[in-house]
Amino acid sequence: HGRSKHQETLLGCLSKVDKDVEKHKKKATTQLVLVSGVSGTGKTTLTMTLQKPVYRMGGIFAIGKYDLQHQSEPYIGLALACDKIYLQLKPSDSSCPRHDEKLEMFRNDLWDNIGDGIEVLSRIAPSIVELVLLETRRDYSSESESEDFGYGKARYEAKAKLNFAVRQLFRALCKHFGPVVLALDDLQWADVASLELLEDLLSDRKNRHLMVVGQYRSEEFDESSNLAKTLASLQTKCAKGGLEITEISTGSVDVEDVNGMILDLLSVDSSPATMELAKICHRRTQGNVFFVLVFLRMLYDKGFLVFNFGAMKWIWDASKIESGTNATTNVVALTHRKMASLQGEHQTLLALASCLGHVFEKSKLAIVAGGMNAAGTFSFDGTVVEQFLSLALDEGFLEGPSGEERSS
Repeated sequence: HGRSKHQETLLGCLSKVDKDVEKHKKKATTQLVLVSGVSGTGKTTLTMTLQKPVYRMGGIFAIGKYDLQHQSEPYIGLALACDKIYLQLKPSDSSCPRHDEKLEMFRNDLWDNIGDGIEVLSRIAPSIVELVLLETRRDYSSESESEDFGYGKARYEAKAKLNFAVRQLFRALCKHFGPVVLALDDLQWADVASLELLEDLLSDRKNRHLMVVGQYRSEEFDESSNLAKTLASLQTKCAKGGLEITEISTGSVDVEDVNGMILDLLSVDSSPATMELAKICHRRTQGNVFFVLVFLRMLYDKGFLVFNFGAMKWIWDASKIESGTNATTNVVALTHRKMASLQGEHQTLLALASCLGHVFEKSKLAIVAGGMNAAGTFSFDGTVVEQFLSLALDEGFLEGPSGEERSS
């Protein structure tokens, strides 16, 4: 809701990297879309609307996320995106012959252009490297995989070699599976090496079927930061042609959009009552999308928003909501209040989960939570961890993708 113009802008940028654009005697152009906004304004949700259109084009959509706690780890966001790319590349029982054919051409193309130099890709895309080597029945020395870049000239040469290999990887991906949309979240926390590699990818004039969507928090963007310097450099290159940069700012939504959210969430028709509720929600949340959802959940938890099974509809009393809720200045304050209401053991588990980073495995949380004691505390069994995860997912503290992965 309230993002239709932004969605149209994204789709317009996507059309410029689509391979079909060349059938109409137009030239594809590499796209960089910068989505900025304060926390909770729906930057990621907006970006995810590209996923289905990309898949319909037969392309690849991959999202990676940077993390303040892992800012010292180079390429972490790109590595996460490459993991998502691998999942879309690997053969499965449902793979069609056409996919297998394109995959074989991709493997051969990548090997022909990189050869033994493919080993350096293991720093960012180890799964893709294994996929290529497994099917081509080739081998390589893995001695350099864990080596650091070193210093001076050796460091410069190693990074140049990696940048070349990644550039060849994305050329091959775009050639055989394009377009490729790379969505990078929390770009304000990206390390310098990632930003340099990203600039290198976007400057590659031989690959015009790549679209990068970079999301960053406007309240944490500093004009003197590495991200600002990279964007300034890209703006200069944009002026020379071959690259287009589009900026989208996700601000707060208006009362009408909040009303639309309420209509969808509660499956009701628009009425003076829903608009009255929407106005209260908007006043309390300043139109922050995430905050609106948290606020509505709070109304339900406190009994202000109730489902009447007799009438089979949601009911509420606007006057009671108005008098019974206090304005909160930001998302963090309300979320903090919800966290503070958790049981002590669940608060401890939430703190442990946050220490594992924005993405973690359930098994790792169970190992950490089951450790310590002799009055040092912890030692939570698997049942407690499962209860916590279920509660955290319900409350919106965690997001749960498929499998064992959990995102905080």
